[in-house]
This record gives sequence, structure tokens and C-alpha cells, in this order.
Amino acid sequence: MDGTPADAARRALLDFSRCPACGTTLAAPRCARCGLDVGGEGGARIADASRAVVRALDERQRVIAAVRA
Repeated sequence: MDGTPADAARRALLDFSRCPACGTTLAAPRCARCGLDVGGEGGARIADASRAVVRALDERQRVIAAVRA
């Protein structure tokens, strides 16, 4: 296994070349597979939420490290 499950989640959440709903590679702002439109304000909100989750995962890793210390 390459890294932890949190590492995999972090990579997926920050991969803005893929649809955040279904994972399909995006060739345009609207996903060709599921139809999610990640352009405009909606897409910015999704990206902001993804970054917030990554920050929470990072904090979780810091807590785990502190508990182990």
C-alpha cells in the first residue's frame, strides 16, 4: 500500500482534473459521465470544501503524531 488511507483521500480531494462526484477525468467544466458542472461558483465551492477536508485530515495526522509522542 502506498501511504495511508488519509494520503489517498488527500490526493483524490486535491485532484481537480477529475470529477469530484464520480472520478472521471474532466475534459470540460461539465463532467461527461455524471453531468456535474464544476465551473463557476459551484465548482469553487466544491474546491473550497475539498481543501477544508484536506486541512482537517492534516490536523488529524498532527493529533495522531502528538498522541504517539
